[in-house]
Amino acid sequence: MSSSPTPEPENSHLTSTQEPSQSVSETAPVAAEESSAKSSSTRVDAAKEAIVEQARRLVVPRRSLLLTGGVIAAAGVLAAMPQIAATGVLGEDAAAVVSNEKLLARRERLVRENIDTRYLKIESLGRIYVGKGRSEQDLRLVGSFSLTEDAQADLAAAATALTNLSVYGSLHRLSVTYGGVDSANDPQNVANTATDAPASPLRVNDSAPLKEEQWLKVLAANAALGTNVSYAQVGLLADELRLNAVVIDENYESLLKRFRSLAELDLKNERVQQIHLNIQLAPEKAVTLPSGAQSKVSVSVAESSRVATVADVLSKAATRKELNTLASFSLVWNAREKYPSASQWDAFKLGFKGPESKEESAKEAQRTAVRKYLQEVSGPLQALTKREATVPGEVIT
Repeated sequence: MSSSPTPEPENSHLTSTQEPSQSVSETAPVAAEESSAKSSSTRVDAAKEAIVEQARRLVVPRRSLLLTGGVIAAAGVLAAMPQIAATGVLGEDAAAVVSNEKLLARRERLVRENIDTRYLKIESLGRIYVGKGRSEQDLRLVGSFSLTEDAQADLAAAATALTNLSVYGSLHRLSVTYGGVDSANDPQNVANTATDAPASPLRVNDSAPLKEEQWLKVLAANAALGTNVSYAQVGLLADELRLNAVVIDENYESLLKRFRSLAELDLKNERVQQIHLNIQLAPEKAVTLPSGAQSKVSVSVAESSRVATVADVLSKAATRKELNTLASFSLVWNAREKYPSASQWDAFKLGFKGPESKEESAKEAQRTAVRKYLQEVSGPLQALTKREATVPGEVIT
């Protein structure tokens, strides 16, 4: 068998002679491109350097820029100083923001400058420390004001004048009298030089919430109380305006007489009907009772219609010789239809010392007298579910 030879490619005889010329022709353009690229790169680098150099000349150092801006800002503030000063921002108001004492001093000055002297007279006004603290934050503004004759004749005008006081900032405590200073709110210590104590001052804590119509109600009710109370304390509970009439008297006969005079006051007097009246007996010291006992007396009733009943209960305890060991008489009767929850504090409690005799018969006689008394008053005080007396070693209910 014979094999056919592989045919040679066409024009194969030209291959060896044409390759060198092809290589030369391709190398020339590449070299030209490289030369052109190097030239362009050089020009770009030079341009970049020129731009950077120009930027260095134009850029202001950051510190210089800040200083320049600061000068401009300061110039703006200086230019605006007259306008800022006119608003008071840099003056008294700004100082008051950071100083409680200056704020209260400003309020005091405004009250003194703007009070309506036709109806009110400043008896004592100033700043005092409240509580045990003595820092600036413990300072409060308090004062006593008396009603002029025109104010007493026109309580509506007096109410307007008192309401306007809150325009200049509320007082922490204030008293309204019919002449003279109330020692409870006397920052200037005027009471030390006064000859007569004011009759029945009206005391208010934080006067700002009181509206004009509320001021009128408490002024009218306080006028109706007259000198039968030692002072009247205004209170606000939710939407109810309250007036606590407090009787402080160390003489038992006078204490009981003044207490009885308030019986059914809120039922007979239209001015008192507009406000909820609470009546309290609060002698600061023990009272000498007709029985010979030295007793601490404390009473709080929410309606004046209860006064007569409580006065009778007190009188029986104070006059019976067999109860001459009575050391404390406490009666709280504040629950009523509108606030029935107050009954949780309602109670009648008596405290007795032991009899002088150490004999068991004396102790038994004391317990017998106490039981008899509690049984007798249980009817009038049936609304009070808690009635008890404490004798040495025993609680009698």
